[in-house]
Formats: sequence, C-alpha cells, structure tokens
Amino acid sequence: MKEENKVPVKKIYGFFMSLFYIGAGCALSLTAALESIIPMGAPRAIGGILFIVYGLFRAYRAWKE
Repeated sequence: MKEENKVPVKKIYGFFMSLFYIGAGCALSLTAALESIIPMGAPRAIGGILFIVYGLFRAYRAWKE
C-alpha cells in the first residue's frame, strides 16, 4: 500500500477513538450505568473527567497530524 492511503485511515481511527473516550467519560461521570462496580462520587467523576481529557488530547493529536 502507498503511504498516502494510510494517513486518512489513521486520522479517522484517531477521531473515532477520541469520540469513544469522550463518550465513555460522559457515560462514566453522568450516568448510573456502572454504579454496581464504581459507586457515584468523586472517584467516578475524576475517572470520567480523565477519560474526557484524554479523548480531547487524542482528537488534538489526530487533527495535528
């Protein structure tokens, strides 16, 4: 394969993974879906915020490339 064909696939993958992390962070911090595993409170909010920040960082890196 040519190198120029790999770059768009890598960008698309990076954007979808960033959306996944942002969605997982929102689900973790805003819903009660995993309450039996991680109770609501500070640890869950911190984990959700970390997922969202990491998703934004991945989106920035995918955009930058």
